[in-house]
Amino acid sequence: MGRRRDWVVHETMFVLSRSAKGRMDLADGESLRAAAMSAEPPSDQTSRTGGPTRPPGMSQQTAATLRVHPISPDLLADVRRRGLDHFGSVPEPFTSRGGDQLRCCLRHSDPDEDLWVISHAPLTARRPWREVGPVFVHPDRCDGYDPGRGLPDFLARKPRVLRSYTADQRMHYPGIRLTGAGDDLGEVLQTLLADPEVAEVHVRNVEAQCFITRVTSS
Repeated sequence: MGRRRDWVVHETMFVLSRSAKGRMDLADGESLRAAAMSAEPPSDQTSRTGGPTRPPGMSQQTAATLRVHPISPDLLADVRRRGLDHFGSVPEPFTSRGGDQLRCCLRHSDPDEDLWVISHAPLTARRPWREVGPVFVHPDRCDGYDPGRGLPDFLARKPRVLRSYTADQRMHYPGIRLTGAGDDLGEVLQTLLADPEVAEVHVRNVEAQCFITRVTSS
């Protein structure tokens, strides 16, 4: 676990060093370490498959107009076959304490599940906005997540960073948001995706800025 902690803290410090807000909110090493290692405790409404339960305030119509994409099963199959992620790193195995966000099936991990940390870039174009960071996935093929099911319920239970991108994978700076208590995540995503310049929105954690999922219009 020591190597995992040091590696995740290193990645967190790298991301936050590029963010003025990160420097202001997480200025000392202990805060960085706490942010990097914190897992979200599963809520009572979070099912093993990510739920179809809608977060409070999210209408069925809002949920139905969004497509929420896990990491591609084909991409993960290639990583498992090669034993290397697409950035040349060997997956780091660890046993979850529960509450880790799984990008392969968009749910929280259970205690004592065996997981991998791999490097992942949600954008594919080799452009300056392509960021690589750590994500948690299953080391073996899992049930995945159907993008047509809408938002997994755990996403709206904490503030999130939302980043909008154009069809040619440039960051659309007017479409960056930080959600807070009382915000309807689905409605905020719908508003951002209604902009004709926006092709997809990435949802990230606030503390470590780690990528969770990308959202498009149905």
